[in-house]
Amino acid sequence: MKQTKRKAVIIIKDSVAILVGSFLSAFALHSFIIPNDFVSGGVGGISAILENAGIIKSYLSYYLMNIPLLVAALIKLRKEFAAKTIASATLISVIMGLMERFDFFRFAEDRLLSAVYAGVLFGVSLGMIYERGGSTGGSEIIANLIIKKYPTAKVSRLIMVMDIIIIASGLAVFDGWSVVYALVCAFVGERAMAVYIDKGRTGGMYYIITDKPDGLCRALNQKFCRQGIRLEAQGSTATTQKTLIKLFLPAGKQHSVREIVEREDANSFGFVATAHTSAKGNKIDEKE
Repeated sequence: MKQTKRKAVIIIKDSVAILVGSFLSAFALHSFIIPNDFVSGGVGGISAILENAGIIKSYLSYYLMNIPLLVAALIKLRKEFAAKTIASATLISVIMGLMERFDFFRFAEDRLLSAVYAGVLFGVSLGMIYERGGSTGGSEIIANLIIKKYPTAKVSRLIMVMDIIIIASGLAVFDGWSVVYALVCAFVGERAMAVYIDKGRTGGMYYIITDKPDGLCRALNQKFCRQGIRLEAQGSTATTQKTLIKLFLPAGKQHSVREIVEREDANSFGFVATAHTSAKGNKIDEKE
């Protein structure tokens, strides 16, 4: 019973994320990209070029160009990924068509603001759909197909190359500033997606080697209320025993940690590495 309920909750969360994410992508294309004469990356960018060239409406070209890619994804990639991508691409096309039909809001007063707004919408929408195991289609499918054959290739780099080609192609229809606004949109989108996916889970993994672990651990725990790891260690060329403290903290805590370390053990050695956590994790109950 619990297992069935858990699956139902996952399906509902997946469906809501794909629906909302698809709406945000359609909103970005219809209301900000197309009316301001610049392109985004991927199939959406090609659709914007074709509509502004007077060849075909973007909501039609978006889906038509995605059809062969969706078929390839269904055959070559994970079925769950393919199904969610098909659902997302279909929803984006349908929502854009409805927006066109009912003359939905379009913003054409400031191209720079439009690029920023579109970037935020794209970033959040891609983050929502990616987090639930799908994509919006287009270049993401192509990148995943290439990765399947060449595992050492990087998805982000492949998508970047394809997006640059598509953005540059916009010069055939738009002015030179279209490339600038497209790059602004791409940068803001990448940052918005990173922030959405991380949700504050990016931080630092602190490694501190000390001779005074008791005072240092006590001070760190009092300041941050976080559970760390304390290990007895020995250097590769020394016989003296040291203590290694490992502690994950949210971003922006370096200055506070440095003050504590300098106060408790000025002769200690430490460094911090960027780290991610997928759970609330190491917070200590203050009642303990």
